[in-house]
Amino acid sequence: MGRIGLWVTIPVAGATWVGTTISQRYPVYDDWVIIDRATSGSWLREMFIGFNGHLWSLAYWAYHLQVNVLGLESNWFLPLLLVASLVALQLGVAAVLSRLGLPTVVALLAATVVTYFGPGSETMVFQLSLGGNFALALTFAAAYVALGKRHDRRTAIVVAAIAVAALFCDSALAVAGFLFLIVMVTYLWPFRLALVALVPPAVAHAAWYALDHSEVLIRGTCQNCRSVTFGASFGGRVDFGWAIFVRSAGGLVGGSVTAGEIFLGVAVAVACIGLAMRRLSRPVVASLVGGTLAAVAAVALISYTRAGFWRSIHVAIANLDGPGNRYLQPAAVFLMIAFIPAMAAAIRPSRRMVSWVVTAIASAGLIVVFAVNLSSLRPTRVLYEGLSYSVKSDVRQAVAVITAGCAPGEHLARKARPINASFQITVGLLERLIDRGALTAKFGRPAQPALRTRICRPT
Repeated sequence: MGRIGLWVTIPVAGATWVGTTISQRYPVYDDWVIIDRATSGSWLREMFIGFNGHLWSLAYWAYHLQVNVLGLESNWFLPLLLVASLVALQLGVAAVLSRLGLPTVVALLAATVVTYFGPGSETMVFQLSLGGNFALALTFAAAYVALGKRHDRRTAIVVAAIAVAALFCDSALAVAGFLFLIVMVTYLWPFRLALVALVPPAVAHAAWYALDHSEVLIRGTCQNCRSVTFGASFGGRVDFGWAIFVRSAGGLVGGSVTAGEIFLGVAVAVACIGLAMRRLSRPVVASLVGGTLAAVAAVALISYTRAGFWRSIHVAIANLDGPGNRYLQPAAVFLMIAFIPAMAAAIRPSRRMVSWVVTAIASAGLIVVFAVNLSSLRPTRVLYEGLSYSVKSDVRQAVAVITAGCAPGEHLARKARPINASFQITVGLLERLIDRGALTAKFGRPAQPALRTRICRPT
């Protein structure tokens, strides 16, 4: 199979596999925060309001289309976008790895491992992850352009535009990606052109973080307020961050904590040997430094803002081993970008036949890692399949109650949150969706008494 065949076959296989096994069949959790925005307020305001520190402009428009054009009685468009985001991420990572010197098949398989990353499989199951996937994909698209031979003003403007677009997909992941891009461009480009490429996205990031008043929703107690940093000690945050870091690294070799520590030790040693022997090209050195800094930054941001979310750091760390924790993938992606090209350059054999053997061994190893990591995927799929079924069932019951109306002496409790599996849903939101035609009376089903009493309250 030729290179073009590999570039088509492997991504299509991944998309087909995920697309035919989608387990989130209805919106859950924070999906409903974006759905709420799509039915209230000015689009110009709503698309720029963050949520828990994330700017999700792309997600806003995706959910706006789902709600206001396609409705919420079926759910195929958002899963389709999730699949597209995964393909984009896979191609972006593979393109950068290929431009850094990896054989095409190795680059694509390595990208497959971190895109369909079992230990962090929530990013390929939870449809709201589409923004983060696209943000990383655009980051690597910008890096791919920056790694090209053309270093002129037009190319610099293209890099800047792509980096700004990543911000609007998911600002939290885009900032780590932008750090990676800063290192790549400043190390490889002339200074003046680097400024053209980096100043516009830097200004965009600074403006967002200066002006952001993120909406934070914790059991419905805080709306449209400052971002919440869940309190934790410095030591606790360090422990939580290190736990994320080593699990992300471990997933690259099909293991967890111990495997991650061993991988990091070996990867650093091999990269240092490559540097000492002057085997690493300038682009590979830039990727090594930039990828490492981006991985550390991604983990630091997560740890700083989320370490105190659980009742103790021990519980927080234990939750990292839960069903497909989404906090693990970003560091894994950047660690792959940082160390795999450096290790490949350090140990690359000079003889062609030996090189083919090494490529075959590396490809087989990556396939094994991918297969081993799949054991973490099933619990995540089961979780989201159950949540989707539960939420859809409760929404249908709630629609029946709202469209039929409450009994005499009762009123709709519009601020009530009647659906336990997704507390983000209010009666008022469901009423707005019915008024817009996104939900209809035909979609309803007979309601359980307990749910009805949460919707209709005594006058």
